[in-house]
Amino acid sequence: MPHSNLSLSLLELFGQGELSAICVQQIAKAAWDDGWGRECVMASKLWQICTCGKFPQNALRDLLTVVKASPICEVYPEPYMIDVRCKGNSTNTVPCYLPHEYLAKYEEPIDNLCVRSDNIDSSYLGKTLLTWSQHPDVVLPRDAVARVVPIGVHADGVQYYSSSRAGTARSLFGISWNMIAAPEKVRAKKKDQICKFRL
Repeated sequence: MPHSNLSLSLLELFGQGELSAICVQQIAKAAWDDGWGRECVMASKLWQICTCGKFPQNALRDLLTVVKASPICEVYPEPYMIDVRCKGNSTNTVPCYLPHEYLAKYEEPIDNLCVRSDNIDSSYLGKTLLTWSQHPDVVLPRDAVARVVPIGVHADGVQYYSSSRAGTARSLFGISWNMIAAPEKVRAKKKDQICKFRL
């Protein structure tokens, strides 16, 4: 058995922000001590992250290393490198992912990612798509609007400090997207990165 249900559940809860990396290690260690996971490849690695819990500050790094090396980690399309102009006319080269290249990886049926044809006239999103479809740059027939996959884009930034010294504040900026016509469960769970960069 390559991955037990508990291993996958721990990683899912970590991915949803319900558990920290060190919590994943502690639960995996307690379960391992109770005899769990002897035939699970992932279990034997989860309880050993951050040197078996001795260095909790390394838990996140080690957990991400374990997940990225496993076959359960999604293989992202190759990013495009773009130059972003920053303060003082400096430029920052950042990796950028294109949403349409991710679409082929979605397991959700395409119909679940579009506005239902019987809901186009009554929903706010459907009406917005109808207006958009008549724009001179788009011009889509009405029946094609029900095959459009609308995406939502979210951008946010946060300030952080690389040390405790004054004047070391930096900013991290990220842009992500999701499927706004998808069922709520898919929207809440699946957010893909477009790009992120430090300023």
